[in-house]
Amino acid sequence: MTRQAIELGPTAYDHDAWQMLGSIYDDEKKHDSALLVFRQAHELYPNSFRAVNAIGINYYLQKKEIRLFTILRRPFNEPICGRPTLLLGMLALDKGYPIQAMMSFTMSLILSPDGSRSSNSLNKLYTISNISDEMTTAMNDRKEESFLKENYAELETYFKSKIALEKKYKIETKLDETLFRQLNLIFDKAQPSSNPEEFWGAVYGRLYQDIYKKGMFEGLTIRMIEGVNSTEAQKLVKSSKGDIEKWGALFPTTWIILDTNAIDRKNRSPATRLLL
Repeated sequence: MTRQAIELGPTAYDHDAWQMLGSIYDDEKKHDSALLVFRQAHELYPNSFRAVNAIGINYYLQKKEIRLFTILRRPFNEPICGRPTLLLGMLALDKGYPIQAMMSFTMSLILSPDGSRSSNSLNKLYTISNISDEMTTAMNDRKEESFLKENYAELETYFKSKIALEKKYKIETKLDETLFRQLNLIFDKAQPSSNPEEFWGAVYGRLYQDIYKKGMFEGLTIRMIEGVNSTEAQKLVKSSKGDIEKWGALFPTTWIILDTNAIDRKNRSPATRLLL
């Protein structure tokens, strides 16, 4: 039925039909067929972050890590696209790189704290920050990956030592939990990079450093729990609106995503909106 809908001719819903058809193929483990569909969708809708993300998911399912990383980093170089940060976090986590994983999952949450991906990102962050035996084993047994070749050795040493979990370690947020203590350590110690090959340092480093040094870390952490369905969390969010909004001004104004509610055809100008 989805294929028939596409073949009937161009409609306002073509974009979603292509995505649905590719997803059906992926669910049936017909990944090569799914990839052909997603590539066609990307050709028809080159400014659709969903088309890029769908190709990324396909590569993730096929464990084609190099191709996955290559397509996921493109949105950061092409502001019109979205940011599949959740997939980047999953890639780094699977490979045993907790610092990069936490950077990406954090970005996923602050971009969309109450979206469909928020609970997944939050759960992953809690799992990593508690440094389970499984996480430690993954770090110790990992292979060096070219796309994850950034020098976080010192930061990882602090991270594994759980120094941030000691009571004497000062944190810059009232959210005194394991996750935010470890995140405080990362924001404090992570350094920006001017080398485009050092993806996490180049993309997240400067922003995270600015947020921390300018006293906006607490607002960021509270934004991360905006989607948490509890009276206590929502009360804190409501009373901290001013702090939450301050750090948003640090986001590069060129970071734009496609408004998926107004998708235009290939020969028209894409409808866009600011990221935040």
